[in-house]
Amino acid sequence: FRNALVEIGYAGSAGNHLIRPVDINAPTPQEILAASAGIASCDPTLGGNPNNCTNAARPYRGFGSLVDRQTSATSRYHGLLTSFRLRPTRGITAQLAYTYSKNLTDATNDRDAIDVPQIRTNLQLERAVSRLDRTHVFVASYVYEVPTFHSGFASSGVGKQLLSGWEIAGITTAQTGLPLNRVVQLSTAVRPRGTRPDLISDPTENIPVNPVGGIPYGFNPLAFRTTLPGQIGNSPRAPFRFPNQFFTDLNLTKNFHFSERYKLQFRAEFFNIFNKTIFTDVSQTIPDRLPTDSAFNSISNLVAVSPFGQFVAVRDPRQIQFGLKFNF
Repeated sequence: FRNALVEIGYAGSAGNHLIRPVDINAPTPQEILAASAGIASCDPTLGGNPNNCTNAARPYRGFGSLVDRQTSATSRYHGLLTSFRLRPTRGITAQLAYTYSKNLTDATNDRDAIDVPQIRTNLQLERAVSRLDRTHVFVASYVYEVPTFHSGFASSGVGKQLLSGWEIAGITTAQTGLPLNRVVQLSTAVRPRGTRPDLISDPTENIPVNPVGGIPYGFNPLAFRTTLPGQIGNSPRAPFRFPNQFFTDLNLTKNFHFSERYKLQFRAEFFNIFNKTIFTDVSQTIPDRLPTDSAFNSISNLVAVSPFGQFVAVRDPRQIQFGLKFNF
């Protein structure tokens, strides 16, 4: 257009032979129970502790954890990228950008234990959206310079100083929340099991309201259950997302021109001006209880045992800062 530009494009990428961590000496829960069968000190049915036979179940006996960084991971990205740019028109300059995309991978990185596969012999269980995936991202940046008036009070000395030289700029972001990397269950000595629980219903439905203690829930914790000893949970990596995010940063500027040599600038900057609460972390370790435990019967029972499912961190609230600059 005469003063604007619209762009629409597609971007795709594929990554193969990416680095991933794999504990090649981690026995599966079934292997531990199989090695414990019939041994009095190990078999839980005989009063034993399966942890005593962990070494017998390892592929490489006599060694503990052996984390191997393999080049076996993959990633796939597809994105629709659009933008609109407006050149200065009647004091307004703006740029809008919208991206619709998906990023699938079976290992987001190799720097922490989050991406260590639950089962060393089945890496396909790890395939899910990346920890950095956002389905929708919309960002608008804009600047408006209040025009200078040439008649009436606004054009007088005092009026010109008060009503001209104003500038408003801001950035507004609306985007899909990031995926939760995983929900974790503990694999204890007496209950060898996978690192993820069972998912029995949609965790984004029936989220508790007005919880005890006033701390909101990010998902319905009763949608998850621990597994029995020897079992692998069906909860995937990235089982759901954090809430969508919407926030605006705004900047108000007033320039005072006393002469060609002297200028005074006042700035008022508002970060997260509408004071939106943006959650960044949630308690994701399910209580170490049997799936038949009464803790999973109600939220009141569960909250007495664990904050599982409740938010534990947020971004900064609204912040305001002022600045004054004198040019000479």
